[in-house]
Amino acid sequence: MDSREADTQQGERISGVKCEAQADEAPSSPRVKQEEEERGISQEVAMKNEDDDGGEEKLLAPLSDCDEDEPNGSARGRNALECCRCRKAFGSKSNLKRHMGCHTGEKLFGCSACGKRFSQKGILMRHARTHTGEKPFSCPFCAKRFSMKGNLLTHTRIHTGEKPFPCSACGASFTVRSALVQHVRTHTGERPFACSFCGKSFSQKVSLRTHLRRHTGEKAFRCHACDRAFAHKYQLNKHPCAGDKSATSSGP
Repeated sequence: MDSREADTQQGERISGVKCEAQADEAPSSPRVKQEEEERGISQEVAMKNEDDDGGEEKLLAPLSDCDEDEPNGSARGRNALECCRCRKAFGSKSNLKRHMGCHTGEKLFGCSACGKRFSQKGILMRHARTHTGEKPFSCPFCAKRFSMKGNLLTHTRIHTGEKPFPCSACGASFTVRSALVQHVRTHTGERPFACSFCGKSFSQKVSLRTHLRRHTGEKAFRCHACDRAFAHKYQLNKHPCAGDKSATSSGP
């Protein structure tokens, strides 16, 4: 082999390496590019579904998807202690199992006094205070006591003057949300409580309850002195025994 043929073969080997490198860098065919784009779109949709935790039921796994056979009671394998219904996380499998009662309706905790059952232990504890009379929450201003912390918080606003629930229509503020809801109906005209006897509607539930006594004849306010009963509290307060406060009592 002369020097000219050797140079030619060496050039072909070098050219072959260069062509292979260029082939690796060459743009994909239209079909390959389309497959890559489809994979990219699928990944974006998957990431969006994982990041979108807006609480919509359709984005959450149904209860049957909770696999208790997975390690540590994981929900769909992503979070070992995550509820597959509401995404709430727990520190142990037992706590997660108790929480699932909120979704399934299962009531694991029973009251020893009346037999009523509850889905959560905290709700049972609050209920038990209706039997024991326990009031562990004390007002720092007047020492009045309450069985529930939420009632104490509402009560303290009487002392502080706090009214954290403003009306967007007129600016009036209220100490509790329920009072705001009732007030808003004076602007909207909403009357969600309807009488089952005559169809008349009311903006407040207490107004409906008072109205129903006209149909049922119920007399919920009784005088302990003369044993007379009345349908309305103002009637009880106006009758002859009203001066003796110990003789009158209000109904439910």
